Amino acid sequence: MRKINTHTSHALSAFNADAPPYEPEIWNDADIDLEYSYLRVVYRDIVDALQKSHGKFSAGLLGNFFHQFEDKKISDSLLIPEYRVNELRIEINKSYNKMLSTNCYAYAANDKGPFPWGFCAQPGAIKNKTISTYDHYQENELIELVEADGFKPVGRKPIENKEGQYQIGLLLHETRNEFHFIRQDNNGKWSHKLSHHPVRNTDCAKKEIIDPLAVNWSKAGLEFIQFFHAPKGGVKVGIPIENRPIIDANI
Repeated sequence: MRKINTHTSHALSAFNADAPPYEPEIWNDADIDLEYSYLRVVYRDIVDALQKSHGKFSAGLLGNFFHQFEDKKISDSLLIPEYRVNELRIEINKSYNKMLSTNCYAYAANDKGPFPWGFCAQPGAIKNKTISTYDHYQENELIELVEADGFKPVGRKPIENKEGQYQIGLLLHETRNEFHFIRQDNNGKWSHKLSHHPVRNTDCAKKEIIDPLAVNWSKAGLEFIQFFHAPKGGVKVGIPIENRPIIDANI
């Protein structure tokens, strides 16, 4: 694990009017336990089949299945009647909330979607670029893909924001099979979103994140990799706007 200078930098803790505000009341618009409980009761056959074939169940896994494959392929893969798969697809398509359709990358980019239920935005995807392997992320490749999406890499140490910019950070799990992003908020503190779970501004020790370099990320198996400058307002990631779901304005 690399040792990082934990001296608090002005570039990391200064108030920044060009950074997004910390708005958990907007991003945390669902009860994940309630959603999962409902799925496990009403669609227990599909949930059980996913757990059996993949060893786990999550909104991301379910969402990716429905985003990538048609009903027949899912039916054949999970040995579930196609009509049941179609019933769940219809329900997913009618359901929309930010918490269960955005991940750490969409949050860092300040992109609220709309995305499909259970969607996980990947670096480079909106530019039709594909990560070469999802079970062992390469640092340089991820940095290039994030840059292609519109972020400017600035290194492992922060650089003062220029007008119209805020900062995000890329971390990798020690196994290299998982990435994570954090972002600077306009109050000078930092926040992040763990997959489809609620947005928060605290670390593993439940302390507010003032300086991300002072956080002991290794407790979560994470290593800090790179800072990026982001343009004011953020960037669009994951899916081009024209291909995103049409959401009822009353939702």
